[in-house]
Amino acid sequence: MPYSKQIREECRKAMQRSTETLNGIAGRDAALECGCTAQWELAFDENDRIGSASFRTNGCGYMAAGGEVITAQIEGKRLGELSGLEREELEAGASHKIGATSDRRHCIAACVEALHKAFDEHRKRVSSTFHGESPLVCTCFGISEDRIMAMIEEYDPYSAEELMSVSNAGKGCGSCRPLIQELIDAVRYTKL
Repeated sequence: MPYSKQIREECRKAMQRSTETLNGIAGRDAALECGCTAQWELAFDENDRIGSASFRTNGCGYMAAGGEVITAQIEGKRLGELSGLEREELEAGASHKIGATSDRRHCIAACVEALHKAFDEHRKRVSSTFHGESPLVCTCFGISEDRIMAMIEEYDPYSAEELMSVSNAGKGCGSCRPLIQELIDAVRYTKL
């Protein structure tokens, strides 16, 4: 069966993109149903923005087109802007855009899983390069307890969500949000 117009168009766009190696953060996954692989390479700028994204696959047109759709969605965005974007949302959006049928969803799922592995690798690199005396609270963005306490003093938030509106703290994976809320509550309690 020939590919749809949407898939051909996204594959054309993908072929026009640079395929240079970014020497950045990489994430890989495979679709066990067909054995095809998906690989992302992400380069972040000094503001933690995805400066460029490179997607490669040895897979079918569905996988290539899905990777292109997702690349367009993430490139140029800061990680905080992508916070809360779930795997299912990415898969459903890309599948819908290219018209992937349910028997081809594994192609898009491999793209998304590889992207999440690249984000996880970025988080690990940020936390491993942290050198400070204050504990690291937000490992996604490398924000220490001292920096969070300074932001709490400056902005006087009532919730982690309020602090997230003025900083990246808590905008990544979200695992630090309860600790950020505890820090906010502790500061507010001492002010009583």
